[in-house]
Amino acid sequence: MAEWYEAKKEILQSLYRYREMSPQQLSILLGYQQASIYRVGSELQKQGWVSSVLLPFLKGNSKGYTLTLSGAKEVAYLCGEGDEFSARLWTDVPRQLEHSYGTNEFFVRLIQTELELSGRRTGGVDGNTGYI
Repeated sequence: MAEWYEAKKEILQSLYRYREMSPQQLSILLGYQQASIYRVGSELQKQGWVSSVLLPFLKGNSKGYTLTLSGAKEVAYLCGEGDEFSARLWTDVPRQLEHSYGTNEFFVRLIQTELELSGRRTGGVDGNTGYI
């Protein structure tokens, strides 16, 4: 149960910091299997904290995740930034989606390459395997 809570927390914090991310990007960044990202993402959507966003510039029916206004507000308090939270930044449909995705993809690929070259695998914030 603690692993489930940690996975939810890490996904929410990542979406707060990086705005929109695909399940694959979250998987690489946090070290969880993609199936776990989908399960947690689905639960967060049911709670109304996360919504899916179409990534039309990718092949197929690719979707990513972004925080809802209520999700962003909760995570802001979780990160100790609740007093500075601005609802205005979270009320519009994600802007510059291709740019945000591309920037995140660049850095996620750097992380992935470093992990592959060093023979390591990340496992979330605390370094555990992260697979739930």
